[in-house]
Amino acid sequence: MGASLPFLFEMTSSIFLDFAERMKRKALRVRSEGSIPPYVTEAESRKQHRDSPLCNSRFVRFRGLMLFFLLLCGSHHLVAQQRFTIVSYNVENLFDTIPSTRWDDREYLPTARKGWTAERMKRKCHQLAEVISHATAWDIPALIALQEVESVEALEQLAHHTLLRGGNYKTICATGSDRRGSHVALLYDADRFAVEQTEEWPLRITPDSIYPTRNLLFVSGRLPSAAPLSLIVCHLPSRRGGATAETARAALIEMLRTRTDSLLRANPEQSIVVVGDFNATPEDGLTDSWAASYHAYLSQSDSLAMVDLTPPFTDEQLKTMPPGSYYYRGYWERIDRLFVSRTLLAETRYPRLELETVRIALPPQKYMHESPAPWGRPRRTYGGDSYLAGPSDHLPLVATLLY
Repeated sequence: MGASLPFLFEMTSSIFLDFAERMKRKALRVRSEGSIPPYVTEAESRKQHRDSPLCNSRFVRFRGLMLFFLLLCGSHHLVAQQRFTIVSYNVENLFDTIPSTRWDDREYLPTARKGWTAERMKRKCHQLAEVISHATAWDIPALIALQEVESVEALEQLAHHTLLRGGNYKTICATGSDRRGSHVALLYDADRFAVEQTEEWPLRITPDSIYPTRNLLFVSGRLPSAAPLSLIVCHLPSRRGGATAETARAALIEMLRTRTDSLLRANPEQSIVVVGDFNATPEDGLTDSWAASYHAYLSQSDSLAMVDLTPPFTDEQLKTMPPGSYYYRGYWERIDRLFVSRTLLAETRYPRLELETVRIALPPQKYMHESPAPWGRPRRTYGGDSYLAGPSDHLPLVATLLY
C-alpha cells in the first residue's frame, strides 16, 4: 500500500490539475476571441451553481474520498506537481523596421524590395503568437526560446501586443556578430522563472578573434519550486556557408560540451535544457560526441551527460507529427533540436521532463500548405523578396517539465 500512495497522489492530483488547466484554456480562448459572457441574474446564477457538476453529491463524495487518500500520503506528498512548458521556435527573420547602426538590416526595412513595414511586422507577430498558443493548447509557456530575432523592440511587439500578453513576459535578446543582425532570444514568464544569470557565448577562433555568427545565449534561473534550471539557446551557422560553416558548427558543439560539462561538475544535479536551430540533423553525427541518442540512453550503451530528444525520436511519435520541423527541397529535416541533461529524465526527482510532451507542434491549418500529404508544409513569410504572408518556414518544438 505504501509504495502505491505516491502513484495514487499523482493520479488524483493530475485530475484536479487537468480540470484547472481546461478552465484556464477556456478563459484564454474567450479572451482571445473577444467574447463577453451574457448577463446572468442572481436567480439564474444560483441555479447554475446548483446544477454544476461540482455540486453534484456523487462528485462531492468522490472528491472527499480522494482527499482522504491524499492525506494518507503524508504531508510531503501534498504539493501537486506543476507543469513548466518550454517552446523553441525559429521565427524566420522577425526584424523591426528601424535602420540599425550595428548591422546590415537593409533587407528588412519599409524601403527595401521586401517592403518590410510595421503592419507586416505586427501581422507576423500576431501569427507567431497564435502558432505558439495553439502549440501549447492555449496554455501560457514559461519559456519561449526564439531564433532569427533582430531586437528587443521586435520581441516586445510579440510579447506584449499579441495573444502572448497574458503572460508576464520579460525579454532577453542576444547580440553577436551576425552581419544581418539575426539573433537568438528568450521570452520568459517572470511569474514562473526567476532569472539569476545571463551570458552570451561568442565563438572565438583565437582569444582576440570572433567568428562572425550568432552568439549562444545562456540563461540560468529558478522555477517556482526554487529548483535551478539552465537554458541554452542556439542558432548554428547555416549550411550554405560550406566547409567553413561546418567547422564553425563543430566548434560550437565542442563549446556546448565544455560548458555543459562544467555546469554539471559544479552541480551534478543541475537541470540543463539546450534548444535551437542547429542546421544539422541527428543523422549528421555532429552532436554524437556530446549527447547520447534517446535509444542509446534507454539501452545504457552511452554514458554521455546530455541526451538528444529531437522529435520525433520514436516510431510512435511518427504517427502524430511530421518527420521534421523544417521542409526543404522536398524533404523534412530535424534541424530544430532539443537536448536535456540526464538529471531531467530521472523518474524519482523533480523537475523532470515529461517525455510524452516532447513534440513538433503543428500550427492551425491556415498556416500550412496542403501538400505534401499528409502534413503539408509551413507557410513562410517570404520567398525571396516575395511576400507570402505566413508566420515562419519552421515548426515549433514543445516540451514540458514537471516540478
